[in-house]
Amino acid sequence: MIKKLEWVLEDPVRFCRYLLGFNPTSFQERLLKDQSKRITVLFARQTGKSTCLAHKAVHFALTHPRSTTLILSPVYRQVLNLGDKVAESLNRLPSRLRKAWCKKIQKLQFYFRNGSRIILLSAASGDRIRGFTADMILVDEAAFIPDDEKLFVNILLPMLSTTDGWLIVSSTPWGRDTMFYRFCHSPGWSHHVATWRDAVEEGLYSRSFVETDLKALMESNPQQFRIEYECQFIPDLDSWLPQDLIARCVDGGLEYVDYGTKLSGSFWIGVDLGKRRDHSAVAVLSEDEDGVLRLIHLKRFPLETPYASVIGYL
Repeated sequence: MIKKLEWVLEDPVRFCRYLLGFNPTSFQERLLKDQSKRITVLFARQTGKSTCLAHKAVHFALTHPRSTTLILSPVYRQVLNLGDKVAESLNRLPSRLRKAWCKKIQKLQFYFRNGSRIILLSAASGDRIRGFTADMILVDEAAFIPDDEKLFVNILLPMLSTTDGWLIVSSTPWGRDTMFYRFCHSPGWSHHVATWRDAVEEGLYSRSFVETDLKALMESNPQQFRIEYECQFIPDLDSWLPQDLIARCVDGGLEYVDYGTKLSGSFWIGVDLGKRRDHSAVAVLSEDEDGVLRLIHLKRFPLETPYASVIGYL
């Protein structure tokens, strides 16, 4: 039994299949098996990227005693989502193994009996990140991190130089003036790309989704389609605001205010009315004493929502 368990743990794909009940696609297999120290990941939407990275992080922690894995994302909500993925991965383990291997499971911190740990942080937590020495770092949605060069050059890469550790960087291909873009075009990195065609080949997308939703997006917003499903870095040809400017305005520490919360101060409200191809949306920004605007509430309505319902929300 022990030898069989060791055999399963030797290979991350076997680990996923036999212990997690997760059957990876061919492109997920390649990512799981890749032992390169520098990896970029460009996967189309809904192709299991976050789940795959969570499984890879758990396998690494279990097979590298006393190791530290950091998982970073620019926005706190995304950090919580990734934490859920890690927890789901651990919950897939047979209960006796989970009890034998896991010491403490928290929302954003996971401790193992072999001395390893997985810590999730917002990429905006610069000072907190500096306090760690990491063996593996996973950065998700890296293209949206403000001051990304400072984060990678001044904090993450020096941190890994002391451990000869692994850096895995994934994102939507947003903007060309980013560290993620440079990494994706660096010959010293191992690159993983999976477009909508790969998803169709692997049976991840249904025919109806491709023939209706995907086709509609291709026709109504070809730029978004190329970014999110073709995994292409495209120039800002038709954009009023450059992609890189938008990325620099992302504040990972912001938290939305719930609908109905009573507030005081100066506010700006923006409404974008859509119905069939584009979603209607309402955005609320607060203005502080220095004139800085911060997004505090965002509501996106389902397609076909009547305009009266959108106005009523206001």
